[in-house]
Amino acid sequence: RMKMMTLFLTYELKVAVLIAVFYVFWRLLVANETWHRLNRIVLLSTAVASFVLPLCVITIHQTVEVMPTTAEVQNNGEMISSETSITRPVPDSGGHLETEHPFDWSLLLTLIYIIGVVVVLSRMGLSLWRLHRMTLASEIHPLADGRQIAVNDEAKTPFSWWKTVFINRNDYEEGATALLTHELGHIRLHHSADVLLVELLTALQWFNPTMWMLRADLRTIHEYEADQQVLSHGFNDIQYLHLLIRKAASQSGYSLANGFINSTLKKRISMMTKPKSSRKQWLKIAYILPIVAISLYASCETKTDYQTKEESALVLMEKDSVECWGIKAPVGAFYSWLVNGQLAERGIVEEDGRWNVLTCLPTER
Repeated sequence: RMKMMTLFLTYELKVAVLIAVFYVFWRLLVANETWHRLNRIVLLSTAVASFVLPLCVITIHQTVEVMPTTAEVQNNGEMISSETSITRPVPDSGGHLETEHPFDWSLLLTLIYIIGVVVVLSRMGLSLWRLHRMTLASEIHPLADGRQIAVNDEAKTPFSWWKTVFINRNDYEEGATALLTHELGHIRLHHSADVLLVELLTALQWFNPTMWMLRADLRTIHEYEADQQVLSHGFNDIQYLHLLIRKAASQSGYSLANGFINSTLKKRISMMTKPKSSRKQWLKIAYILPIVAISLYASCETKTDYQTKEESALVLMEKDSVECWGIKAPVGAFYSWLVNGQLAERGIVEEDGRWNVLTCLPTER
């Protein structure tokens, strides 16, 4: 059990390192480019890959021939030493036997890890429950494509979750089409699925600050994409920027929801006014390939298969329909084939199946 916990903690640390490496290179190379869909795909795929790559272990087999000794025996292709380590209990001053038990740090760390996972998942569950309760208390206006608008005064600013846009009555009655277009853009682009996936990954990596930064940056990319949806529908960019600034004072307060306004307002305004990145800059994402290659190389394991070197010995075999006794000989050795005491064949030993070609003497019948 201790070994399993140690392996699991080691796996989690490998995942944390990979997430950090992928994220740092993404932040340095492509985070400020305007291809938001590609940035979103890269962040999600590298996050998932960080959990998968440590499980991809490439095993390289290496065969070593050894001579058998009395100190070693061969078992299932592995050499096992006959010397064993025996731990003996040490008697105390009163003659009683005492066994030393070292402190199990892996158990303590595993318990702390599990508590952290439970806390993060509980927070996510609470957010889902609040959204469900808010939906039940809202005035629902279904749309033709299966989406719906939930009018509720608790929604200080519009936000969306799955197929529902939450909006307060004043904004709904004023016909705030830019606000609705923004939130419907979140739904159209399936941002809630991204959020749910990253929340689960964050629960598994709650101790990793890089995972929390990745989570925040993905939310920002979602806002960039939703802003593009608004501008692509013909809304004036200056008027939309004014609307963003006017609404910037309030927050939705639902951690899983896609909010219309949040702390990324300055970044969003900067991104909307930034020239589009050229397609040649897509080559920057090639940074993923060497990281994957190095990760796979680091996970390689060399397994040594010990093969006992066979000594010369007689073996009963058949050659040319003649039953004979043969002598095992190494490949490359010179051999002679005798029939009735007469030289019938000679040459160099070559590999023939499991055994080498053997110098044979006919058996007496």
